[in-house]
Amino acid sequence: MSVSGTLGVAVSGLTANAVRFQVSASNVVNADSRGHTARDVATVSQVAGPAPGGVRAITFKKAEAEVEVAGEFVKMNQISAAYTANAKVISTVEEMTGALLDILV
Repeated sequence: MSVSGTLGVAVSGLTANAVRFQVSASNVVNADSRGHTARDVATVSQVAGPAPGGVRAITFKKAEAEVEVAGEFVKMNQISAAYTANAKVISTVEEMTGALLDILV
């Protein structure tokens, strides 16, 4: 995979995790709001199209209308770890590119 392809995958992961976190936070904030329907996010692989590789987020209404606040906080913890992993990929690519440039110069 190319450097730009690797960065594209990592950025798509960051974007998908940002959407996931936003939906979970909205569920928590609106847990006691009348008429609020809990939402969830599915991440799907992008295997074709203009930017193959990576993931994208699709939001949908949950079958259960009630929000499980504890479950949402667990989910936000998992999302935070996934976001950190994608950010680490970007910093690693930056380090590798810098090392390669140092060798060439």
